[in-house]
Amino acid sequence: MLNRPLPLYEEILLLALDDGEGTTKQAGWYTNAMGGAILAELAMTGAISIADDKKKKVTLGRRGSLDDVILDECLALISEEKKTKSAAQWVSKFSGTKDLKNRVARQLVAKGLLAEETDTVLKIFKRTVYPEVDGGPEKELRERMKKAIFTATTEVEPRTVAIMPAIFVATS
Repeated sequence: MLNRPLPLYEEILLLALDDGEGTTKQAGWYTNAMGGAILAELAMTGAISIADDKKKKVTLGRRGSLDDVILDECLALISEEKKTKSAAQWVSKFSGTKDLKNRVARQLVAKGLLAEETDTVLKIFKRTVYPEVDGGPEKELRERMKKAIFTATTEVEPRTVAIMPAIFVATS
């Protein structure tokens, strides 16, 4: 078991990947969801705040490393930006992070949750796939979401509340 919860953007990728094949079937939805998950993670750590008005402008909060390469990279983008941008603009920017899927998948490989393999398409094109090795964290996430949606509980973990809109918005 992992010592700390997976970042929300890693949980999104676990949901997007086909467990056996290690590929994403519906290209695109998960990248926007990952961008939203990155923004949510930054907000939950206090690294940023999002204005509670129509414009939803993002401002920096506490400074310092979050001990996460991707979160630190995205936080640096916000701190280097001269103009204040909206949450939607940052989600778009984060979802377009170069090689985001593979970088996140490799983090999950390092944690022992995925394997990294090479296969071919049409016996011509090589690609990297990430089949699941340890399904525990994804199963636990699905159970948290089922409990939040299909039971009368009022006690929903904040991380579950944060990830669900990212998935619903990205897939609708």
